[in-house]
Amino acid sequence: GGNGAYKPTTKWYKKVQELCDKYNLHLILDEVICGFGRTGKDFGFQHYPDLRPDFVCLSKAITGGFIPFGAVFTSERIAEFYNDNTLTCGLTNFAHPLGLAAMESVFNIIEEESFYPHVQKIISILENFRDQNTIGASEIRVAGAMMAIDKKHQLTLKDFLDKGLYLLVQNNRILIAPILTLPHHYLEKSLETISEVLT
Repeated sequence: GGNGAYKPTTKWYKKVQELCDKYNLHLILDEVICGFGRTGKDFGFQHYPDLRPDFVCLSKAITGGFIPFGAVFTSERIAEFYNDNTLTCGLTNFAHPLGLAAMESVFNIIEEESFYPHVQKIISILENFRDQNTIGASEIRVAGAMMAIDKKHQLTLKDFLDKGLYLLVQNNRILIAPILTLPHHYLEKSLETISEVLT
């Protein structure tokens, strides 16, 4: 996400899990950005077979980013504790009907047979753009359907707005995270426009 689409290695996450196991620590993962198909799997942590999270924090994509809503998934051992113990907490948007309706719509889309092949095509378009880099970027990183482009000089949002694109611009970096239902030709056209601006 906002850190620039860096992916930790499998070895790094394996060591994190080993430390949790050794010291009996709960592993809490944030899937606010990486959940609900963004990485080509339901959740980003599923790319790392050694991870066994106790808590998975979810938001944003759980409603397609349109309604403030969140959830926490837990491991079975955590969930079982609350069979006999009350969880007392206050959540701002807890079980809000609007959030629940939006979440249901997101799940309906994700469960469509065409959803993951569509996301894989988005990922492949971003990877091809990275691999055929002709824009003189110092680095282009792709993490699922997220891309960060680093340039050596300062970039401004206005450069992209003038061409009809609204992007997250951070000094010399732009971040791209297309809507996962975006038609592929729109993404390809947008990447062509980004190339024009950056060259």
